[in-house]
Amino acid sequence: MNNCCKDNKQNYKKIEESTDLLKAVSEPNRLRILCILSKKKICVCDLAEELNIPQNLISFHLKTLYDVGILKKERDGNTIYYLIKEDWEKRVEKIFEFLDIK
Repeated sequence: MNNCCKDNKQNYKKIEESTDLLKAVSEPNRLRILCILSKKKICVCDLAEELNIPQNLISFHLKTLYDVGILKKERDGNTIYYLIKEDWEKRVEKIFEFLDIK
């Protein structure tokens, strides 16, 4: 029997975390955001302009990706930049590979 099928707390926790991740990346605008962030760090205002989406909606999507643990924030003066955490860079690449997004 595959380990993911075993009935234990560790597996339930991992499956729950995976479900949260899948929910977070299942929204098209979030995938577009991750695509941009896979190439550079960016602030909300520039991301909104690049994607032609209102800043409040961009902020909502960034918060969702941040809360799941994919993103981190860097402050430069009054500007907050978002970027993919180092330990998530390869995982995000694998998500795009799996989805065949180039």
